[in-house]
Amino acid sequence: MRDRGRAWLVWGLAAAFDAYGFFQRVAPSMMVEDLMRDLALGGALLGSLSASYFYAYAAVQIPVGVLLDRFGPKRLLIAGTLLAAAGSAMFALAPGLALATAGRALVGGAVGFAFIGALKVASSWFPPERFGLMAGLTLAAGMFGGIAAQAPLGALVELTGWRMSMLAGALLSLVLCLAIAVSLPGRRANSARKERAAGSDGKPPADAGGLLAILRSAPVWLLTLYAACMAAPILALVGLWFVPYLDQVHGLGRTEAGALASVMLGAWALGGPAAGWVAERVGRLRAMTAGAAANAASLTALCSLSEPSLATILVLSVTVGLGGGFMIVAYAHAHEVYGGARAATAMGVVNSAVLLLGAALQSLIGLLLDARWTGLEEDGARIYLEPAYRTAFVSLSIASLFALLAAVLLQLRARRR
Repeated sequence: MRDRGRAWLVWGLAAAFDAYGFFQRVAPSMMVEDLMRDLALGGALLGSLSASYFYAYAAVQIPVGVLLDRFGPKRLLIAGTLLAAAGSAMFALAPGLALATAGRALVGGAVGFAFIGALKVASSWFPPERFGLMAGLTLAAGMFGGIAAQAPLGALVELTGWRMSMLAGALLSLVLCLAIAVSLPGRRANSARKERAAGSDGKPPADAGGLLAILRSAPVWLLTLYAACMAAPILALVGLWFVPYLDQVHGLGRTEAGALASVMLGAWALGGPAAGWVAERVGRLRAMTAGAAANAASLTALCSLSEPSLATILVLSVTVGLGGGFMIVAYAHAHEVYGGARAATAMGVVNSAVLLLGAALQSLIGLLLDARWTGLEEDGARIYLEPAYRTAFVSLSIASLFALLAAVLLQLRARRR
């Protein structure tokens, strides 16, 4: 019982860092007008600023996977929380775009240790048959961090300003660093679990040859395409463009728009564990296909409907989030296909594409919005009309259709074997 409680504690701290990372990931959505005004940005530059987090996060995913397989999570999570605090403070104090971008990138690279680190903790401390559930719960934890970055952060920004809010974020990361340093077992204490993860031959669990073998295999690329195209549209929406869309097109205030965006994140949080439950009963590949179909239908409706009602947007937000939760099945499938010895490396490959495409979509939507900007401004921030958003959101529908294609190809490949 004591070991079980310790398992939940160490996983909970790693998952809390993932929640913090998701908080930072979507926080700019509550500061769009403030950042445009204070840093003199248009939509394209704002998209690039927000996307710098994603590019840095994606860049570290494969190295993080290899390092976690070799050294375990404690030291990497401690380093990540410290660097995240420094990056958040740099962003908060930045006088211009260059330092703000550097701060966002530092945060992104630092929290890149969080999600795969939490999955590594789950695979070491929980039975293999529970990995799908723990992966879903890890995703859910991240979503709760994202929810905190919507209406609650919006209220804090209104009260203290975006700079003080991000300084508070830096302090929170330092608190997490201390808790992880005190509570997570070190390398020696966790050696038995590491040996089991390494396999019966006792060799180091990950190496360059193992990474190349993973990259040469077909399943990892289809899993990567699936996970990226399922998650990236949601990241592009709740991470930056959904709140200004609700504000400028539907007249919602920042806090109200953040609350509606939280509905999508909440549905995504529920979708992760639900996807693990469904996958156990109907099979992973069928579950992935069903989730992709729901996601594609919902995002296509969002960009096709002219001036949809708030009730329609609410329903679509729920279905997009629930369908998006099925992306977690790709991680569980990668964990089984590539085994415990190289599981974190394989999951790092998959996760890198999720953030790369999320960054690309944020920037692309900003470019498409600027292309249809009519010159309207308010307090130094650009105002985009509903047709501009509808055109830009077509990119989200296209991405979701690629996710559905990847799921179908994985099923066809499985049937041929």
